[in-house]
Amino acid sequence: MNRILNKQIYQTTDSEKWHLQNKNKLSPFYKSLKTKNYNGKKVYFFDFINTLKGCNVGMIRETRYTIIPPHLHKDMEMNYVYSGKCTFLINGKRITLKKGDICILDTDVVNSAEYKSKDDIVFNIIFKKEFFSSVFLSQFNGSNVLSEFLLNAVIGKRCFDNFLIFHTSKMPEFAVVFDMILREHYFPKANSIHVIESYCSVLLFYLSRLVSDVSQNLIIDDNDKNVLMILQEIEYCDGNCSLNELADKFHFSTSTIYKLLMNTTGKNFTQIKISAQLEKAKLLLKETSMSITDIMLNVGIKNTTFFYNKFYKEFGETPKQFRQKNKSIEI
Repeated sequence: MNRILNKQIYQTTDSEKWHLQNKNKLSPFYKSLKTKNYNGKKVYFFDFINTLKGCNVGMIRETRYTIIPPHLHKDMEMNYVYSGKCTFLINGKRITLKKGDICILDTDVVNSAEYKSKDDIVFNIIFKKEFFSSVFLSQFNGSNVLSEFLLNAVIGKRCFDNFLIFHTSKMPEFAVVFDMILREHYFPKANSIHVIESYCSVLLFYLSRLVSDVSQNLIIDDNDKNVLMILQEIEYCDGNCSLNELADKFHFSTSTIYKLLMNTTGKNFTQIKISAQLEKAKLLLKETSMSITDIMLNVGIKNTTFFYNKFYKEFGETPKQFRQKNKSIEI
């Protein structure tokens, strides 16, 4: 199986063949990719909508024989150097990772990757916020750095440098579990998605050991846990909920929920609600043939002008433009 797996991992993809024939050129993929302004500069924006379709965890092997230009991404990402090495530029810091090294990137962190040769294999595991729950995070013991990083990323805080580096070369069990993930990824069977999610949880627990301090026990702030549960409920309802409904579910007053959200995330309930509605609308535009009007009503927005204005402000294009341009193109 290892020989077959390695053949899958190291095989030259169509995208890599294109780059070998078109040296020093960016893939045509980037022509259709959305950009965002970051400190006055335009950077590419990855939303991983295809990779995360129908699941909370997705995997990509980075393309070799090319660079990855400055970009940011919607979801949290774990970069694992499977073999060789790779040099990243993260928040202006040049960092070279070798076999067994991991970098966990928060959302909206501008990063790029230098040229990778034949033996430089890097895998990205992308996590939706839904993958993390208050129950999952509370199980971390003695790992303030990792668990607080994950929690803050989920609820929108910016208290860290937005990325963490781990060296797993002296933890062989980590590589074993990662190989098991790769087998499920390349040779999927029934429930492979759920198996991969479970293995990813194991990977994170292994990482927690690398930063653990046996003299400490992790205590996650109760307010943060409450906010996480409220945010997950808003996303679960796709924004089709009210402060009164949340108050009834979590046994808080509406003013308490409003303050919790505002103080923790810097956004009020209405902003968070609209963002969830627009994300659902974007998914429906991508995956269904529903009319734009029906999609707007489906997510709970009745004012057409309001919907179009908010969608354009959030994603930089109209719903119609998003539907027409959003096609699967290999990087």
